[in-house]
Amino acid sequence: SNISIGGTGVITNTLKMTQSGTGSYLNNLTLNRANRMVTLGNTLNITGAMTPTNGTVTTSGNLILKALSSTSVGRIAVIGATGSVSGTAKAEMYAKGGLTGWTVIGSPGLTGRTFTDWDDNTTITCLNCPDGHFGFTSVYWYNETIGGLYDNSLRYIPITNITDAMTIGKGFWLYLGTSTVNTADILLDATGSVNQKNFPITLTRTNVGGGTQANDHGFNLICNPYPSPILWTSLRNGNANVTNAIYVYNPDISGHATYVNGVSSPVVGSGGMGNSIPIGQSFFVKANAASVTLTALETYKTASTQELLKLNGQQTQSATNPMVMRLHANGHNMAWETAVYFDAGGSLNYDDFYDALYMGPDLGFLGISTYLGGFEFAIKGMPALNQNYGIPVKVKTDSTDTYSISASDLQNLPTGACIMLHDNYTGLDQDLRVGAYNCTINDTEKIAARFVLNITINNSLSLSGNSVDPTCHNAADGMITASATGTGPWNYYWKDAQNNIIKTSLNKAGADTLANVNSGNYSVDINTAGSCDNGTVNFVLNSQNAPMASCGAVSNSVVFVSDSVDVTFTNSSTNGVSYWWEFGDGTGASCFDTTYSYSAPGEYEVTLMTIGSCGDTSICSQLITVIDGSGVGVAAVAEPSKNMFISRDEEGFYVQFADSKNSGAYISVQNILGEKIIADQRIEHVSKGKVHLPIGETADKVLIISVVTDAGEKTYCKVINY
Repeated sequence: SNISIGGTGVITNTLKMTQSGTGSYLNNLTLNRANRMVTLGNTLNITGAMTPTNGTVTTSGNLILKALSSTSVGRIAVIGATGSVSGTAKAEMYAKGGLTGWTVIGSPGLTGRTFTDWDDNTTITCLNCPDGHFGFTSVYWYNETIGGLYDNSLRYIPITNITDAMTIGKGFWLYLGTSTVNTADILLDATGSVNQKNFPITLTRTNVGGGTQANDHGFNLICNPYPSPILWTSLRNGNANVTNAIYVYNPDISGHATYVNGVSSPVVGSGGMGNSIPIGQSFFVKANAASVTLTALETYKTASTQELLKLNGQQTQSATNPMVMRLHANGHNMAWETAVYFDAGGSLNYDDFYDALYMGPDLGFLGISTYLGGFEFAIKGMPALNQNYGIPVKVKTDSTDTYSISASDLQNLPTGACIMLHDNYTGLDQDLRVGAYNCTINDTEKIAARFVLNITINNSLSLSGNSVDPTCHNAADGMITASATGTGPWNYYWKDAQNNIIKTSLNKAGADTLANVNSGNYSVDINTAGSCDNGTVNFVLNSQNAPMASCGAVSNSVVFVSDSVDVTFTNSSTNGVSYWWEFGDGTGASCFDTTYSYSAPGEYEVTLMTIGSCGDTSICSQLITVIDGSGVGVAAVAEPSKNMFISRDEEGFYVQFADSKNSGAYISVQNILGEKIIADQRIEHVSKGKVHLPIGETADKVLIISVVTDAGEKTYCKVINY
């Protein structure tokens, strides 16, 4: 399932795998050999990632980036500075079934493509297309330079033939479906050379045409230029001439999904989108200057399970989880939402970084938006929630009917904040924490903001609290107590680190306690019952540190020369209260550091169990080699072995290697107690010649000199340093 090719040696040039049917399947292939080449000798389906960090992968036309499902699509991951892909590849895109309609799509990161690639996957119609025209063109591109409103029909340019270029980085509208209403899953594929390394995408802003709002100008339809998902935040890279929001048309919601600053609308998993842009996904961005360049880099690639078009993958949030709430409009078999979140950098006016403009649903569908400073918003970033806000809200429909307006994700807001919807037409107020507001909305109510979302909060409530940490790191016996000052009763809303409410205590006259909890981060929102005051206390319950075993030996290799040999073991464990050593020969001892006498040669796995105050344990191990030295006498020099021997000259003791080896070797010098005289000498690549040992002042001492190569060859001797 995974192949990684690394190192520096010569490699086989052709990679062949057992071929069956449409070819072999491989999850991941990594090439990390500079100036080397791997050639694919037959069809290879990559279902995960191919990563040419160093060296060249020559495809020979045999590479398929396989789409197994809408959330499992093969990709080419980051191509290193000295890596490359040569030859053509086939890239598959999996368009999940749903409603038939327009999608925004583009080349899956392959150069030189035309719409001929897709003509065998779906019906493409245009003026000169082989499938005909019938008064309907199924592929358009978007030309911002024509000017006018962003939805000016003149900006939508039809293709004239399936041989028109499917330009890298350029977005297209494609009418996609297998029937008139609903569509089955469709697999789109293209074959061409892999777009790689840096890629510039040019944006324009043509400030002409009707309207005065900022959303009239600067919208560009671009496409992910690589055969891999990329991150929008990386592609924008803080460019002040490009707004922070992106917009993707989704036929399943009959409108644009929006993402800005870690907030999506709708939510990911319900037709929304996140920070990761799938292979072949087109999206609108908005330029604030006449000409802007976004430069895509290989390092912007990412692994992702987000779906093409539906984008139901994992959402990437901002570094700080924003306090986000959502307003929903429902009725007449239609639904839409708008999001409001609170951030210290937010503004009451339009802000390029925090806000996403309202592009709305398709004509005739129900829409809802917030309306501030003459702008309509799909996502509005407000200042921090430390004051009261009145946010105008528009609800628009082409069908007069009864509709409901409700709120969700209110658990992200302080629970003492009052969330009221005011109807300017009827003068009625609805507590959205209690339930939805139902009313008749007319098809003529499209200009004024009929509703006001009133958020009232008083942060003056004085609070106090204390906590008791759990007794052990894995024990759920921690306790937190909080209280408010003044006249109650109070409502307590206890939350975990993810803002999930885990306990609610209402109308309580005194303090409240959250008991039997693990270590972690907690908070409690407190407000006086029947009022909009609020206070929050945060708590951190610390865990008792778990034990961490760490052990070593003065020497990992000793020579057995008489009845026994001693090995000294060291203990550097943390958070332990007791210890148990096992020496690998069936014996053990309870102590911190220890010295143990081995009575026979052999290899022994020594373990140290470190026991914490809560009875939990951690174990480390050490392999000790006791070398049989019984055949070596006390002499000045040992007899030579086949490939290496130990001797002495006027410079002192040395190891003489008689053969060149690719492997390395360790040279160890100890006394008869097994204590190291010098640090082990490491030879990375054995070569013929002498290696002198810096033994120093050890006159008249009995020394054990041993040599062990990586190939397993050993030689040793016992000498008297006179």
